[in-house]
Amino acid sequence: MLESSYDALYSTNTFDHPSPESRSNSSSFLPGIVRVDILPSSGWYLYAFRKERIVEETWAGKPEKVIRYDSQNDVSFASPRTSFEAWIETTKGKAEPWKNTELQFLKDISRIVQHSIAQRGGEIEELNKELIRSNNALETFGYTLTHDLKNPLTSIQLSAQMFLRKKEMSDDLKLKLAENIIESSKLINDMMDKVYKMSQVSNVEFDFELIDPQPKILSIAENSKYQYEVLNLQFELGDCIPVWGERTLVYQLFLNIVGNAIKYSSKSSSPKVEVYSESIETSTVYYIKDNGIGMDLTDNSNIFEIFKRMPNTEGFEGSGIGLSIVKRIADKLHAKISVESKLNLGTIFRIEFQKNIE
Repeated sequence: MLESSYDALYSTNTFDHPSPESRSNSSSFLPGIVRVDILPSSGWYLYAFRKERIVEETWAGKPEKVIRYDSQNDVSFASPRTSFEAWIETTKGKAEPWKNTELQFLKDISRIVQHSIAQRGGEIEELNKELIRSNNALETFGYTLTHDLKNPLTSIQLSAQMFLRKKEMSDDLKLKLAENIIESSKLINDMMDKVYKMSQVSNVEFDFELIDPQPKILSIAENSKYQYEVLNLQFELGDCIPVWGERTLVYQLFLNIVGNAIKYSSKSSSPKVEVYSESIETSTVYYIKDNGIGMDLTDNSNIFEIFKRMPNTEGFEGSGIGLSIVKRIADKLHAKISVESKLNLGTIFRIEFQKNIE
């Protein structure tokens, strides 16, 4: 039984060990025990032990009483001690009592250990965050390599094929094809540079500027028609209001959403994609609307979750990473993104860009 306790510290100097072997072996019998809580929920405690202290005490005569019985009076009584010779008593099963200073010292040690554990736990948490950030950066880097680069590469390929197939072409057409190759090559370089920077540090400062996305959207739509073999696509581009953002990230944002709209409409009998914008108070809102396979959002699925693919996307290429990258890019651009969709009827993405971001 533990004799004393305060806060998370318990102590005794008379612990009775259940093992007879320990009690019989004075070198292993430890009746003095202190237990200090460190992390009780994890089973972490600090223990201190103290050996048995055998004490010999000298008494003036053996301290015992002899009970005598008086049959005549029917009474029992203790007879007086008849000898006062020195008598030695040996006390076992106890340890030196714990002093308050010793108990306080053990409490201080436990607090130091708790502080160290908490500090190390914080370091581990930061390392876990860094690991998550690194994994996200790796996913972004990998997705850019496997998906986002396909569009400018398709543009380069188409331009090169035109050079090979059309021996006779005007200087204006040659100039346009050459410009397409140069622009696409520069775009690939810029995209890789931005992704590399994001993979190296947790926070990248981007240079925001007013961007007219119309030329890029038209280029994305034209290249996606060939990439997803939707040559009968009806693409309608409405009013394109300039937006504040970083040029490469804005391109990647529209590349993924417009590209997805064309991809998931490619099996419709009359595939149609619309892109238009409007100005509302402090924001510029873009809408990307398609008549593709749509999504069932009744179960409140988070379509921006990584590796999240809807059940009806089988038969379409993809890894489920694209929209999670879109969400991260939108966050970098301080833009809000939302979606409305109905199964087999199509999808509308809404991107709200802030105005005048400094």
